[in-house]
Amino acid sequence: MTKNETVRRTDGEVNHAALRKFRYNAEMQDYYVYILASKRNGTLYVGTTSDIAKRIVRHKNIRGSKFVQKYNVHRLVFYEKANGYREARKRERQLKWWKRKYKLAIIEQMNPEWRDLSEKLLDPR
Repeated sequence: MTKNETVRRTDGEVNHAALRKFRYNAEMQDYYVYILASKRNGTLYVGTTSDIAKRIVRHKNIRGSKFVQKYNVHRLVFYEKANGYREARKRERQLKWWKRKYKLAIIEQMNPEWRDLSEKLLDPR
């Protein structure tokens, strides 16, 4: 069942109880904030997701955002776990507003060699 099926009644009115339940479940689920890069010190993309492995596969298969397609941004260079959707979106907006040098600094701190971290996520051997 999708969010729209759950929170809208047949008469088009909002089912507030279902909407509260949906929001509660979204807050209980783990989310991730991530940064993709085209290359070392290249174009950066900041995003959020509840399923990072699935989202990265979509980006690598050029099925992510139009920005990712246009600038060939598919290397996962940074990610962090957030507790719930609101925290993840707040952190994403914070990172998007940061100056580039700050984004580069947190990437360098977590991943100084700019390795593609998706290999570790997708093949955890």
